[in-house]
Amino acid sequence: MIQSKNHHHRFVFHVFLKNLFKNPLLILFLCLSPLMGGMQGFLSHLQNAWIQKEWFATVINLFSAVLPAFPAYFIGLMMSLMSLDERDEGMWNVFQVTPIQPHTLVKERCIHSFFLASLAFLTMFLTSGPSWVPPWPSLLLGTLFSGMQSMMYLLALLHVAQDSVKGLVWGKLIGLFLLLPLFNRVLTTPIKIGLFLFPTAWMERLTQGPTPSPNILGIALLIHILWLSILVFPMFSAKTKKFGPQCP
Repeated sequence: MIQSKNHHHRFVFHVFLKNLFKNPLLILFLCLSPLMGGMQGFLSHLQNAWIQKEWFATVINLFSAVLPAFPAYFIGLMMSLMSLDERDEGMWNVFQVTPIQPHTLVKERCIHSFFLASLAFLTMFLTSGPSWVPPWPSLLLGTLFSGMQSMMYLLALLHVAQDSVKGLVWGKLIGLFLLLPLFNRVLTTPIKIGLFLFPTAWMERLTQGPTPSPNILGIALLIHILWLSILVFPMFSAKTKKFGPQCP
């Protein structure tokens, strides 16, 4: 039984690697993540040392607000499109008559998405230089949240999209959540509280400034768990069987 499960995991991982090398954008992004962090650190240093202009500071502010949330979105989008392509090609129909059911494939995709997004987030900050690296507690929790948010994007797109074309359209719409960190910079405090009901807004809060208090960090973790639970339960519930026999 254990050997059978290990064989299934190896097979799914082999399918993942095969599709990964068919998706150059995902590989390119993983390679560029350290460079993106380095560019942010360089621009921050440039602003402090040479270009002390208000417009330049505004550009750096906006860039640094969105960048921490971007790895989770991009990895989640690419992984969802990969899964939707497999469904379009009929691979999920093949899995219906094998021990590897479609929901098993989605579980594996969630795990891969989590680790890839966490890796991209962590390498991006570690290569950005001391001027942009947050305290270690915030950095580690941000790494965890980046992985969790990539799973949210993946599951959300699999919920609403029937094929890869619609997945790309929905992916662009869901990408509007990347604007939440920007709103967090410009809105007043009473309105900003509502933004923190959405996981994306926490990335800017964690990576800018001092480490929040343990109570605030606990609230952030609870919100992420709540959103992930909302998306996970319909996918794998025995009642709904989102990836059951009715899959195309």
